[in-house]
Amino acid sequence: MENYNQNIVLDKKIKNKLLANPALGNAQPLTAGLLTPKGYIKMGDVMKGDEILGSDGKTIVVLDVYPQGEREIFEVIFHYGSKTECTDDHLWFTQTRKEKQKRVAGSVRTLSTIRQSMVSVCRSYNHSVPRVPPIEFSKKNENLPIDPWLLGMYLGDGNSSGTVVISNSENDIQIRISKTLPEGDTCVLSGNLSNRIKRTRRSNKPATFVSILKVLGLHGLRSWEKFIPNEYLFSTVENRLKILQGLLDSDGYVMGAGGIEYVTVSTRLAAGVKFLAKSLCADVSVAKKKPTYTYKGKKLNGRLAYRLNISMKSDLLPVSSDKHLKKWRIPTWSRNNAIKEVRYIGKRECQSIKVDALDSLYITDDFILTHDSNIEGYSCEEQNDVQCRQYHIRRLPNKKLHPDNESEN
Repeated sequence: MENYNQNIVLDKKIKNKLLANPALGNAQPLTAGLLTPKGYIKMGDVMKGDEILGSDGKTIVVLDVYPQGEREIFEVIFHYGSKTECTDDHLWFTQTRKEKQKRVAGSVRTLSTIRQSMVSVCRSYNHSVPRVPPIEFSKKNENLPIDPWLLGMYLGDGNSSGTVVISNSENDIQIRISKTLPEGDTCVLSGNLSNRIKRTRRSNKPATFVSILKVLGLHGLRSWEKFIPNEYLFSTVENRLKILQGLLDSDGYVMGAGGIEYVTVSTRLAAGVKFLAKSLCADVSVAKKKPTYTYKGKKLNGRLAYRLNISMKSDLLPVSSDKHLKKWRIPTWSRNNAIKEVRYIGKRECQSIKVDALDSLYITDDFILTHDSNIEGYSCEEQNDVQCRQYHIRRLPNKKLHPDNESEN
């Protein structure tokens, strides 16, 4: 893709405010999230010099912090359910449908301007924000105690109430389980389904896999108690992709091009899978349902189930089993991270920040990309009475658009 400079036009109404005070033009409540290499922190806890994550998924530094006092706050909701909060004069880098048609990356706008042009002339969502590429939480490929794919497979199909058993009848998965076990362990197939993990040599000691599960706090957990340990959630892109593949190879269902469904009864596991997928540039929507079943003639309620609809946006493959790869199709269309709704929610204590990033963008709640209070480099063009800033942005690839994709919930 070709790099080029694009004038980004700012709303005339905020011109004087921005020139008068560099701390204005951006504010979020103190409860808003900021994504760091170690996870989310609150806006109210961030300090000058802290490291957070920017638009390229890599580390940037907070240059300054500006307390804003109590301000009126709006909730910004995106079409896949992601949401964050900010003031009405908060800056966003968005792309309108018209800009998309002209292959212009977008413009910096206030939330106030966005609210006045929420719907395009063709009655679909008008504003979208850039997507964040796969996040680089860790730069080094650390040695995890259990192969990430194998741990994902265990979280989906495994049980350790007695010996560790992973129940899966697919031949390629059974072979991979055997190959990825810790040294000193082996896998014994019972019937065509149960893969029992034990030590290679007879011993009174438990399998290494069992010992590691105990250290991770996963041994003996029931299906609704399982979770993804933090060392896996914040590992490298490669390791996070592998554990996601293990989870989806076990309990995933390929829906269509770029789409896969995952169901779990564990609240923590649902949150972990959502975090993993979104950190790898996916959209995720979550629906809850309490199933019913009949036992001895009586209709009973099952455990609350979380159904995750995952839509991958990068070239990363979220599945690796033969069964899923036969069904998987890479999408030939693109779908923007469109703003669906903005609503007023009341007054909150707020703060703004300035970051050391060329595009002045940082990641807030739910992996949403937003703009800081940095206005250095703006110059006023009196003849047009506008304010512009030079950005290094990219032309958009020639991808086929999914019909009415921006109008879907």
